This record gives sequence, C-alpha cells and structure tokens, in this order.
Amino acid sequence: MKQLPLFNFDSQPGDENDEACTTEKRQHPRAGVTCPVVMERGLGLFMSGKIKDISLGGAFITCQEPLQPDEVFQIEFSGAHLDQRMKAAAEVIWSNVSVSDEDVESRGMGVRFTEISLEAKTVISGLVSNSSNAAHQEEIFKK
Repeated sequence: MKQLPLFNFDSQPGDENDEACTTEKRQHPRAGVTCPVVMERGLGLFMSGKIKDISLGGAFITCQEPLQPDEVFQIEFSGAHLDQRMKAAAEVIWSNVSVSDEDVESRGMGVRFTEISLEAKTVISGLVSNSSNAAHQEEIFKK
C-alpha cells in the first residue's frame, strides 16, 4: 500500500484552502535526532548520511545523493543515544533529488520502514517519548 505524501501540495498559496498546504499526513510522532546512517542499496553499493528525525514509521535522511521514490534499501544506524547499531529495511517515499540546490535546505529523502526489529522500535519509541516530553515541558515553561 502506497503511503500518502508528508504534505498536501494540491492547493496553491492564497487558495481558499490554504491550510491544506501544510496539513500533516504523518501517522507517527517524530523525534529530532542526528545520527549517522549507512544505507545499502544491494550489490555492495553503500551510501552514508544522517538521520535528522525519526519515528516508528520512518525517518528523514540527509545525504549527498538521495535515492528516487520507491527505491528499497537496508539501513544501519547508531548514535550517542543508542547502545548498539540498529538495522531496518526502508523504502523511499519522497526525495528532493530533483529540486535545485537553491531551493533545498537539506538534501535528503523521507523513508518508510518496511521491516524493523522490536528492539529498534523500542529504542525509537523511547526517543519519541523523550522528545515529546521535552517539547511539552518547553510549552509549560513558556507560559
């Protein structure tokens, strides 16, 4: 089953449905992280990048040459907040590979996890929970 894009871009700014331009389509809350990732495309082809945000459903990965939508690959990631390397299978949902450099803040791609271990899910869930709690505490202290 094909995932919906992260945002609805059907309407143009100024349309009466302008709010639809930024309607969130994500199914899982995300945590902002920075951790290295190695991606294997098969046949011994490896790429490196960084995960910038992650959820139980997927991640945003920055890299020099993002893959095309629908490409499937294996990832392995780790970071200071992880005790060991985590592995998952993923599919590219969207990519900014064809967007000009001037129009891109971070070159990368949004991926959906197609297979992920229970251990990795537990770790990611903890990251998201900690991130949500921190954001909630910031809101409380702003008042």
